[in-house]
Amino acid sequence: MRWTDFFSHLEYDFALDAHPPRESALYRDKADTHVVDACARAKALGEEVAVEVVTGDVFHVAPRAVSTDWFSGLLGGERGSGVVIPLSAVLWVEGDSVASPGEKAPLVQAKLADVFTDMARRHSRVTLRTPHSDVVGVITSVGPDFCDLRLNPSPHSGTTRRFPFHAIVAIFQGAATWG
Repeated sequence: MRWTDFFSHLEYDFALDAHPPRESALYRDKADTHVVDACARAKALGEEVAVEVVTGDVFHVAPRAVSTDWFSGLLGGERGSGVVIPLSAVLWVEGDSVASPGEKAPLVQAKLADVFTDMARRHSRVTLRTPHSDVVGVITSVGPDFCDLRLNPSPHSGTTRRFPFHAIVAIFQGAATWG
């Protein structure tokens, strides 16, 4: 085995993990539109949708707020936990109202950065799910495409990690949902 080829292969794999290739914009926009429509219909009808995300997890979500780049809802019924799922993390969605045309709930105009900014303002303790792990902390600051999470909730100490939005699969918020 040639070490140079081995290390080149490893560097390529690390680069793919850090910056996964995006599908064509046309396909991704159509997939996002399908997810938005399905979630808006389910919200209007008070139903749940099953959503598989890139980690392979399947969530049964009762949508509460739907935007063009994320949706939020409750896992496990009315007494469940709140979750926000970026559309970039969704692989598929299914539910009774997905295939049927019908009324749709209006979309929320807030972007994902707005959701994170609100969580930071409230000092909400959240769990960020990434493709590799779950990280618990408090959002301290938000940029246009990233958020900083303080792992130790103490205001004077703790490690802060930066998460780009495209690396976030889901945001769990305990017993509250956003929207």
